[in-house]
Amino acid sequence: MDHGFVRAADGTITSFDPQGSTDTVPAAINAGGVITGSWFDGSGLEHGLLRGAGGKITTIDPPDAINTEAQAINDAGSIAGYYIDGEYAWHGFLRARDGTVTTFDLYDSIQVVPGAINSGGDIAGYFLDSSGVGHGFLREAQSGTITTFDVAGASDTYAFGIDGKDAVAGFFYTATGVGDAFVRPRDGTIRTFAPRGAEATELYGMNERGATTGFYDSSSGRHGFLRTPGRKIRSFDPPNSTATVALGISDSGAVTGEYSDSSGSWHGFIRTP
Repeated sequence: MDHGFVRAADGTITSFDPQGSTDTVPAAINAGGVITGSWFDGSGLEHGLLRGAGGKITTIDPPDAINTEAQAINDAGSIAGYYIDGEYAWHGFLRARDGTVTTFDLYDSIQVVPGAINSGGDIAGYFLDSSGVGHGFLREAQSGTITTFDVAGASDTYAFGIDGKDAVAGFFYTATGVGDAFVRPRDGTIRTFAPRGAEATELYGMNERGATTGFYDSSSGRHGFLRTPGRKIRSFDPPNSTATVALGISDSGAVTGEYSDSSGSWHGFIRTP
C-alpha cells in the first residue's frame, strides 16, 4: 500500500491517507502547503484529492467521473487534472478554489493530460490523438482558448511545465526514439536543448520564473539538470547516486526528485539553490 506524505522545511515528515484509501499518490504542492494528487478506493477506482495545510482532505471527482487524477495546483488553490467518464473518454478539468469545476476537451483526442498550472490559471499539458501521437497544448484561463503545438520534426511532444508568462516546457521524441527538452514562449517560438553529453533528455518541472528541471541519460548514467531562465544548464547528482530523477522545481529554485543508490534503493532529495 502506498501512502502520502508531506515533508516540512525543518525535515518533519507527516504521512496521510484519505479514509478508505488503498493507495495514495500525491502529485503537487503549492507555496501554502496545500497538496493535490489522487487516491484509490477498495474497488480500484481513482479519485482526486485536495489536502489543506492543516491536514483536511477533500475528494475531487468531476460529474460523471469514474476515475480522476489531479496533477497540478497553483498558489491560488486552482487544480488541473483529468478524469475518465463512464464511456471511458478522457477529459481535462480545472477546479477553482471554491470547488467550481470546468471541464474541457481537445479535438480528436483519446487522452488529455494537463500537467501544470501557473499563477494565472493557465494550463499546459499534452494529449494523444486518435493515432496515439502526443501533442502539447496551452489552455488560457480567461478565454478558455486552447492552443496545440508540436516541436518541428518530433514524433511525439509532451508538455509538463508552464511559467508565469505562459512559456511552456517539456520534452519530445524523434522518429528514432531520441528525446530532447524544449521551451515554448508565448509567441510560439520553440527552443530545444539538451545538457552536454546527453543521449536522451526529459523535462518535468518549470517554475513561475522560467527555470526548468528534469533528467538526462548519458554514457555515464542518469543525471539531474537545472536550466536557468538565462539558459545556463547545470547537471547534478545527490551523493552516492547511481541514477538521478529530478521532477519539480519551486519558485525559489529548489529542485526535488528521487535517486537510487548502489544497492538499488530509492530515496527522495531536495537540491537547494
